[in-house]
Amino acid sequence: MKIVKLRVTTENAHEEVYRWDPGKPLINLTYANVIKSLRTLTNRGYESFILRYNDGFDMCRIMNTKDLRCAINYLQQKPSRDDCLQLYAEPQKEERNPCGQTQIGVFPTFFKPIEPKVEQSSRNSATESGKPSKVGPIRRSRRKRSKAV
Repeated sequence: MKIVKLRVTTENAHEEVYRWDPGKPLINLTYANVIKSLRTLTNRGYESFILRYNDGFDMCRIMNTKDLRCAINYLQQKPSRDDCLQLYAEPQKEERNPCGQTQIGVFPTFFKPIEPKVEQSSRNSATESGKPSKVGPIRRSRRKRSKAV
């Protein structure tokens, strides 16, 4: 069993299957080697992938080289019909920026945190004590209001 079958789920819920010969014994594979080969095989610019394997009951996640080696040992003990090591890969949704620039959010400098409303009594006490308040002094309108007839 020297061939690794990489099943990659794409954005449209389609599955692409790649047969990959690592060129060295499977027990010497590292997590970084598998991720690097997935990047070159898919050629879509994804930064990272989520790797999984099927243990017969559940889909187990591979997070590092130690998990990968455990998966290889398990899958070699229970060979598949086509004598391949089957790994399932799901690309993470954020794509790499081809120019290497950081993306800026929409209007980053114009948004300010919303300040909570200050109660009326606390505003009056702040203006009467002579301390400047965040809201400013409270002014009453000089316009005379007529009573409704």
